[in-house]
Amino acid sequence: MSCRKQDAFQRDHTRIIMNDLISHAARYPDLPTALTTLHAKIAASDASETDKAEQHALLDTLARSEFWTYLLLNGGLNGDWTDYLINRYQHDPAIAGLEHLFALPLQTATRERNAHFKTVLQQAIRPGISIASVPCGLMRDVLSLDFPNDGSIRLDGYDLDDEALTASRALAEQYGLSAHCRFTRADAWQVGAAAPQSYDVCVSNGLNIYVPEPDRRVALYRSFHAMLKPGGFLVISTLTPPPGAAAAPEWTMPAIDMAGLQLTQRIYGLIQPRWSTFCGTADMREHLQEAGFSHIEVRPDRANMMPTFIAHRPRH
Repeated sequence: MSCRKQDAFQRDHTRIIMNDLISHAARYPDLPTALTTLHAKIAASDASETDKAEQHALLDTLARSEFWTYLLLNGGLNGDWTDYLINRYQHDPAIAGLEHLFALPLQTATRERNAHFKTVLQQAIRPGISIASVPCGLMRDVLSLDFPNDGSIRLDGYDLDDEALTASRALAEQYGLSAHCRFTRADAWQVGAAAPQSYDVCVSNGLNIYVPEPDRRVALYRSFHAMLKPGGFLVISTLTPPPGAAAAPEWTMPAIDMAGLQLTQRIYGLIQPRWSTFCGTADMREHLQEAGFSHIEVRPDRANMMPTFIAHRPRH
């Protein structure tokens, strides 16, 4: 982004920001209130007494973990807890005895998706490359790449969450990349208009699974398309339909730990997560094409739960 464009963006950014975070926001004032409410909900349900006892026990187990406590209270993950789930949980002694709660099928698919993102991004690295991450979260998938030492790269992160922006700035400093980064509070649907044709690569993880309206997801992809230079590309993923969803299921069931999937379903019945948007591969491809992308490549994880899409903006 040129200095003039960036200055204009900074002047106008208050106009384009939406204050509501769709991925995570407090549902309860504190954990005791959440537990009281949820235990009461279990007790009042039509489940058998055996099922109720199992749900009560599971809820108390989740409350032993800071990660699951955050999900209980907020219904979704912020940038820090997403980074924790992908990169840091295995080094946390506090999860002793709870390791099975961090090896569930969708969590595994999330880590495989992250690996696909990093592979695609690393293969694209060259002198002078410009990358935008929207929403950026901690942006470790970008910051941890191997970059040329000529000082010509530009790595920009956009997010509505001030805590994520603070954490990403700190992480950029840890990786020695602060001089090449700029982090801006902005709404993903509006960044394309504020930074047109500014980037070689745009990367976006997870935002679309919180957006149930197809037309609004297409509008999001149009914003990403507008950010890209002709010939640039978007790296993004989706959550494909599971068995029992309204759309045709796409999960590769033999690759899925069924006990883990059943546990996930029980946990999500308690948490009621904010992410609930499934989008099949064909529909995702159609939405990206509607937004202006072409030459779309799909890289599935082993269970095809969270495939990666690489979508190009045409050169002409």
